[in-house]
Amino acid sequence: MLPSALATELPLRSISYDIDIAGPLADITVTQVFRNDTDAFMEAVYTFPLPEDSAVDGMVMHFANREVLGEVKERGQARAAYEQAVRSGRAAALTEQQRPNVFTQSVGNLPPGEDIEVTLHLVQPVEYREGAWEIAVPLTVGPRFTGINTPDAAAITPPVARGDTGVRVDIGVALETGLPLSLVESTTHAPAILADETGATVSLEGARANKDFVLRWVVDADEPVAAAIRQGEHIVVAMEPPLAPPREDIVARELIWVVDTSCSMSGVPLGMAKRAMTQAFDSMDARDSFLVLDFNDSVSALDDAPIAATPANIQRGRDFVAAFNGGGGTNMNAGIRAALTLPRDANRERYVIFLTDGYIGNENDIFQSVEDLRRDAKVYSFGLGSGVNRYLLDEMAFVGQGATYYPTLEVDPADSVAHFLDLIDQPVLADIEVDFGGHAVTEPYPVKVRDLVAGQPLFVVAQAHASSDDEIVITGRLGNGVYRRSIPVLEFGEQDDHAVASTWARQKVAALERLGRREGESRDAQILDLALDYQLLTRLTSFVAIDRVRVNHTGELSRVDQASEIPEGVDYAAAVSREYTPPGDPLLTVHAPSDAESVTAYFPWGETVAMRWDKLRQRWYHRFLVPREVGDGEIQVKVVIVDALGRESVRTQRMVVDGDAPELDVEVEVGDGLTTVTVHADEPLRSLVVQPKGHPEHRVRLDLGLDHDDFAHSVELPGMWAEVELVAKDLAMNTIVARAEAHE
Repeated sequence: MLPSALATELPLRSISYDIDIAGPLADITVTQVFRNDTDAFMEAVYTFPLPEDSAVDGMVMHFANREVLGEVKERGQARAAYEQAVRSGRAAALTEQQRPNVFTQSVGNLPPGEDIEVTLHLVQPVEYREGAWEIAVPLTVGPRFTGINTPDAAAITPPVARGDTGVRVDIGVALETGLPLSLVESTTHAPAILADETGATVSLEGARANKDFVLRWVVDADEPVAAAIRQGEHIVVAMEPPLAPPREDIVARELIWVVDTSCSMSGVPLGMAKRAMTQAFDSMDARDSFLVLDFNDSVSALDDAPIAATPANIQRGRDFVAAFNGGGGTNMNAGIRAALTLPRDANRERYVIFLTDGYIGNENDIFQSVEDLRRDAKVYSFGLGSGVNRYLLDEMAFVGQGATYYPTLEVDPADSVAHFLDLIDQPVLADIEVDFGGHAVTEPYPVKVRDLVAGQPLFVVAQAHASSDDEIVITGRLGNGVYRRSIPVLEFGEQDDHAVASTWARQKVAALERLGRREGESRDAQILDLALDYQLLTRLTSFVAIDRVRVNHTGELSRVDQASEIPEGVDYAAAVSREYTPPGDPLLTVHAPSDAESVTAYFPWGETVAMRWDKLRQRWYHRFLVPREVGDGEIQVKVVIVDALGRESVRTQRMVVDGDAPELDVEVEVGDGLTTVTVHADEPLRSLVVQPKGHPEHRVRLDLGLDHDDFAHSVELPGMWAEVELVAKDLAMNTIVARAEAHE
């Protein structure tokens, strides 16, 4: 059996990021330290994020004062080599890609009382967003909604800790721009920043791994920043596009707002979405038409088709959004299809804007729907929260010819919406051509440069087969004028550096993936050959490092899955677990590999159950009855997972049984043109709806989420009303309907 210590001792001790930024690329080294504080040999498995467009081109394992270089192999071969090494008692490390932004690190035969350190090297393009250059370092994998079209659901849904895992992250950034800096800041953390005229060093120590780290900087320049860098036989061009004055005659707009109201959006993210929509309503005028949809398990809409932005219709939209409540799954594809198949107004320019955290696992289905259905609509996204699925949203924007915005918890999303609405009234840089002159360029990516939305940078990387002093010339059409820009090419890095080459290979992989989706034909053979040639981590290749010394002579080994932290602001009970449940027939679900030998649940009243695999949910499940003698309160279910290799791991699932509706004490006071309703409950509430009796148009709804301990709530209704009606739901969805009269 699994040693009891493994149920509480998590192996990941620390993570560090060393980041060097010079020009359009960031050179990043990530170091993960695993320690075994138990008395048995361990296999540690950690699911972690990396930037979605980074090129992972190096891996090293450090163990017992030895350094073992990782080698890229075909994914199946790498897995087989790793498992053979573990069976033979040697320490080994395996790095696999599950999504372009989700990876798994496996460390086998970690001896008791010792460390294994795994270092990854990656190259990341620097982005230009909302007037500043930016790099975002994801630190946790948010919970994913998965279904029948997500066969690898277990690989992208690691166990999630309810609280602090104890893992601490250090980040060091060396930034050099070569231009005067007017601003260096983090919008998510409070690092130490030491800036000089053209560069800065940034240091963050001891951060929790529960939200993205975002660093932004602004340079003072008379014209848009541009860079062209050559490294060996590869060249990269990056340019901040010029801004133009607003159009004199703004094209009529059709704004389709699509809001994610699934369970993971409960609490802070949904509050951000509502604030963003407040700005959206404030920014529309009589020239616009609009529609608001929301999706979770299903889709609802304000109307059957876009409606004119009249004051009355905008108020309808405000009331519709005010009633949003987080719950259910994330059926994003239904939301996309509903938005992109609406009747089309040929006289208006259509913008479809999603507000979501992107916590899904069937990304390819989403990309295919956008590509198939968008026609000439532009697709934009606002990623709301602290650990957003940027791969999903960035690729949606690429396919949908739009852009993405990432307001963090510290930034008012209304500001980002206002910025977005300003920018879409700007002329775009269209008909772009890049003339590489005598550099003899082949295979530039993207193959065809799309029109640039205002505020979106140009980024092209290519193979260059000849040396030349020629400048690169960029031309295009901006509004009614012609745009032309010449950029000198700089040599970059040491002779054996391959940052630009790795970036080119990563961009080609992305292009081949898109081509395969569009044409319905696999490009796997080309992707595999490319990844092996460039020693690049992809979904078809993995890094494996194997020590030469046998350390485990018994062959006994226990697996421990490192828990991830829930992203800051995400409601744990809503997004991760059906924690609160009425006592009828609750459903226990567990993420574990579909090929697991067994998944067994041990209930506290002595019942032991072999769980079953659910193809639809893509997880293990069991529907159970709570015995009558079990009272309301918390229960803990122990789950033992035996994987396909016979290794055991233990998890504890926490649930709260609640069979009684809440009791309310309601006070209604009238004065100064308002009716104030104060509600005292005997337990925390999930939601509260209050309205004057018979007047639903004045309804006020409070969505309180699942992770709070508030018992008192106050609501103000406009007008002076003699009687009010209330509907209250507790955390287990028990409901009470009540009425109360105003004091005389």
